[in-house]
Amino acid sequence: MTNAKQKVFVVLNPKSGNAQQTDAVRDSLAKHFPTPEWTTEIYETTGKEDLAAICRETCQKEVSLVVAAGGDGTVVGVANGLVNSKTPLGLLPLGTGNDLARVLSIPLEMDKALDLLVGDHDVITMDALKVKDRYYFSNVSAGFTPEMMKDTPSNQKKRFGRVAYLWTMFKQSRIFQLRRYTLTIDGGQKLRVRASEVLVSNNTLLEGPTQLFGPPETLKDSLAYWRLIWSRRKHRVITCTFYGM
Repeated sequence: MTNAKQKVFVVLNPKSGNAQQTDAVRDSLAKHFPTPEWTTEIYETTGKEDLAAICRETCQKEVSLVVAAGGDGTVVGVANGLVNSKTPLGLLPLGTGNDLARVLSIPLEMDKALDLLVGDHDVITMDALKVKDRYYFSNVSAGFTPEMMKDTPSNQKKRFGRVAYLWTMFKQSRIFQLRRYTLTIDGGQKLRVRASEVLVSNNTLLEGPTQLFGPPETLKDSLAYWRLIWSRRKHRVITCTFYGM
C-alpha cells in the first residue's frame, strides 16, 4: 500500500480480550503508521455508540483505510458502516475468537497483523449475511452459541481466552435443549426442524479439521452454508448450501 499522506481511522475496543494494554496498541499503531506519511485518528469505543454510523460518516471524508482493532463484535460494528463503501477495512485482531481474521489468515500477533496492513497484501470484496438491517461477515446463528457468548464474562475471556466459552457452554444445560425452527432455503423451500442451534456461515465453517474456518475464497463465492446442531432430524450435524445471499 502506498502510504504517502494517507489517513487511517482506527476503531479500538479497549475491552477486547487481548487489548489489555491500550498504550501498547497505540505505540504499535504509531510505529507502523508514522507521521508525516500517515495521519492516524484513533477512536476508543465505549460500547454505547453506533459504530456503523460513526464509520459511515468517516468514510465520507478522505480516509484511506479503516482499521477495526478488537474482536469479532468490533469488526461487525465497523464493517456495517463500510458496506458498499470503497474504503478498505483492515483487521487488527485483539479479541477472543477472531474468527474472520482466522478465515482470512491474518496473523493474530499484533505487530505481524500491522506489518501485513502496511506491507503488500490483497484486498478482496466479501459477501455478507444480512439479518434484518444488520450485516455479518463470517457466520450468524440462533441457539446456544449466541447465548453462550453473551453469558461469558469479559474478565473470563481475557483470562482464559476461547476456553472461557467452553466453560460457559458446559455449565449451561440448555445446550442440549431442542427448539423448533422454520427455515426458508434455496429460493423458497420450507423446512421445519428441531435443533439446539441453526448456524449460517459465509464459509465452510467446521467443514473439517484441516480447514476449520474454511478457505478465504468461500467468503466471496455467493454461497452460504447452514448447519443444524444436535438435530433430531438426522441425529447428526447436516449441511446444505443455498444461493442468493
